[in-house]
Amino acid sequence: MAIYKMVGDKERLDPIHETSFVQERIMEDPDLRYILRSQPEVIEEGLFVLSEEFSGHWRGSGRSIDLLGLDSNGRLVVIELKRTSTADHAELQAIRYAAMVSVLTSEDIVEAHRAYINKWRIEGDAEERIQAHLFGTSFDDIYTESPRIVLVSEGFSKELTTSVLWLNENGLDISCIQLQPYRNERELLIESSQIVPVPGTEDLLVQAQEKRTETREHRSAPSKPVSGGEVFEEHIQDARQEFQQELKTLYNWAVGLEYSELATLVSNAGKSCTTLGVIVSGKASRLTIWNVRSSPYITLDRNVFGELAPNAFYSFDRLLNPENSSQTERGNVTLRSPISEEALAVLTQVYLEANGRLGDDYQAES
Repeated sequence: MAIYKMVGDKERLDPIHETSFVQERIMEDPDLRYILRSQPEVIEEGLFVLSEEFSGHWRGSGRSIDLLGLDSNGRLVVIELKRTSTADHAELQAIRYAAMVSVLTSEDIVEAHRAYINKWRIEGDAEERIQAHLFGTSFDDIYTESPRIVLVSEGFSKELTTSVLWLNENGLDISCIQLQPYRNERELLIESSQIVPVPGTEDLLVQAQEKRTETREHRSAPSKPVSGGEVFEEHIQDARQEFQQELKTLYNWAVGLEYSELATLVSNAGKSCTTLGVIVSGKASRLTIWNVRSSPYITLDRNVFGELAPNAFYSFDRLLNPENSSQTERGNVTLRSPISEEALAVLTQVYLEANGRLGDDYQAES
């Protein structure tokens, strides 16, 4: 679509001709980045700039995010700038950056903004500025796990927009903002427009994505958990030959806990894996044995088991992390194949203590 200027007393429309950032000698750095960090509303209303050329602690990567921001909902936004008519590979770069910043904490975000405002001598406290943008809501509302991506360029190739549409259909959130320059005699005009997703179709895209997700989940939904371990046992033969003996050993260990009334078992057969839950009797906690094609493994919650069986779990933690063990560290523990007999023996002690059947003279390994 062209832009026209009305001439005379509503006599005619004269076209305003397109130009390019290259022709106008406008650079990504510092020209475009300087303007957009000062006026982020050109990209999106309610966008708040956290940092510029953000690189975090990615040692050796030599890369940085053009602009890192928060949208009006407190969601992290990765902004990649290009001044070309094709924005080649911008989506690939931005996906890498989004993955890198998805692990940021609220403390990391405050520190990044503090460095940014100190660099440009912007008045105010970093935390207070972010809090003001969040309209007084908690920092817990900052959503970093799945950052949005905004690509900003003079133009986009068909290959890029096709890729972006496909990525959006599969769960990502990528927008393409076109900044098209026009020359009107001595004036340089910039038209900002969102070309992906097409304005007005956002709600339809969300509904379509939710429907696709629901369909995928329905197709791959596992069967309901069944009491006992028989379902898991039946599917051991589906594992690769080299893992079947280990799965039998893990199954027999779990059955032994159930026979000793230290745990109850539930098993579950899904499309891509079979699981065996080893639940502490009378407790809302479990250890899970996974039978997947790559290799079997065990997962359990460090925090929960650390509370149920602090002494025995400390020994288990020391077995896994002899250099740096902590009973209070949070997060899942994963034991991957091969799982040693020693690890299973210590886990048995964990279940004994969780059931109050570990001797008073038991001492955690120092």
